Amino acid sequence: MNLEEPKLSLPITALNDIYAESVATLKNRTLYLVAVPIGNLADISVRALAVLQNVDYIACEDTRTTALLLSHYQVNNSLFSLYAHNEKERIAYLLDLLKEDKKVALVSDAGYPSVSDPGALVVKAVAEQGYAIEVVPGANAALVGLTGSALDPTKFTFLGFLPRKGKERQHYLNLIATSEVTTIVYESPLRVEALLEELMELGLAKRQVCLARELSKRYETYLRLPLANLLANVQTKAPKGECVLLFAATTNLEQSKQKETENSLNLASLEAKLATLWQAKELSLAECLSRLQTLEPAVSLEVWLSLLINHLSGVKTKLNAQKVAAVFPNYSKHDIYQLLLTLQSVLEE
Repeated sequence: MNLEEPKLSLPITALNDIYAESVATLKNRTLYLVAVPIGNLADISVRALAVLQNVDYIACEDTRTTALLLSHYQVNNSLFSLYAHNEKERIAYLLDLLKEDKKVALVSDAGYPSVSDPGALVVKAVAEQGYAIEVVPGANAALVGLTGSALDPTKFTFLGFLPRKGKERQHYLNLIATSEVTTIVYESPLRVEALLEELMELGLAKRQVCLARELSKRYETYLRLPLANLLANVQTKAPKGECVLLFAATTNLEQSKQKETENSLNLASLEAKLATLWQAKELSLAECLSRLQTLEPAVSLEVWLSLLINHLSGVKTKLNAQKVAAVFPNYSKHDIYQLLLTLQSVLEE
């Protein structure tokens, strides 16, 4: 069997034409947001090279990292730093360059600037001043990880790096636990284990997870496992390199268990509120439910009715489906009528 020899040279003429066309389209007073490789130097685009070689200045997350990157492509240009701790101060300088008819590129150390990297404040300021902004597409770790994760890529949420602690972190952990779409998170290899442990405590042991690391590099790895298995793997051998974690959407079973847990945790509190309200005022059933719904809008009608049984026993109460329907518009009158009939039968036993 004769295998065709690999082509070891590029179609230089065609690439030169693309390069020249990209240079010809550059405009003054424009900020170019240039995506750079996330690990594999071959992932740079011809357009990106044309922009980086021919703009007047390049704003960099780290000038040393960008200088090294550009040296691989034999690109030379004027660099200045623009990172998290000086971004606000650099805005005025960058706007002055645009005002002087300069072309400026903005790059991060890897991937897209401003996506989980510095640059968002600059982009906002440039847009507000009315200057042109162009994005030069390229590699992105979140999308690369999603594409190779084997999870549903049709709908997803990107959370970037999670807050380190406190209520804000808990909020995002709950988002992952309850999300109905694939969720993408960036995480340091040193903190992957802790994140998985926190999610285990939320009952996600069987949730399908993909740990994608060192994407586009020599030791690129995808681990596609249930969360409990992935945690065991990480505990045995700590991951190294840049990590992307991708979580499958919650299942109907998980959602049901989550609701059961929430209801059981809140049951005592709800019971106390109901008892206080029922004993303090002589209210009709509909009025009582209306007050309770105002206090706890997330609680279902079924939960309130099950709690009301203890307080309605021996009490003559008119069960008015129409009035109850006004309190719970998400339920049909027929469904409410059936629920009230069930309640009535329990009270009459």
